[in-house]
Amino acid sequence: MKHFALLSLSTAALILSACGETQDATPADADAPATAGTEPAGPAADGADAPAGEDGDAGLSALDQAAQAACEAQDDAALLAALPNGASFSSRGPDGIVVIACKLSGRSDVFRFDAPELPEDFRMDFDFTVAEHMRHGMRPGDDRSATGAYRMRDGRFCSVQTDETVGATVCEAAREAEAVQADRE
Repeated sequence: MKHFALLSLSTAALILSACGETQDATPADADAPATAGTEPAGPAADGADAPAGEDGDAGLSALDQAAQAACEAQDDAALLAALPNGASFSSRGPDGIVVIACKLSGRSDVFRFDAPELPEDFRMDFDFTVAEHMRHGMRPGDDRSATGAYRMRDGRFCSVQTDETVGATVCEAAREAEAVQADRE
């Protein structure tokens, strides 16, 4: 019984210390560098969790806004209209649905795949290519000027790229996936 009382007292003390005032914090504490495993919020994070219909555009780059508009698009025409010329788009959600849109070299295409339904030997390469498209420009230290990103509240992540090589790679993978999917039907 003493252990339970001691545990309860320790827990109460921990809660009180966590809820206490932060008068001990100094201005220097606010400028402390990020610790391992954390990154300061950048332009991609500003408003990234705003649900559709709310004004979360403050601080977003033009490509981040394009990613948001494309991610929230209700049909293929709206998705393509959200993309600047020379851009590619990829999105993947927790449901496994992958959407790729290409507005490259005067050609506009939108592809939709249920990735888990693709043949396993093909799916591994396809998933890797889509992931690389999404990661391009998103790693710490990367040049983000050709990248836009947006995350929906449902977990769907969307990326817009204006790098021609990156876009051509994901668009070619989408065409291959379309051919593989057609062969299975």
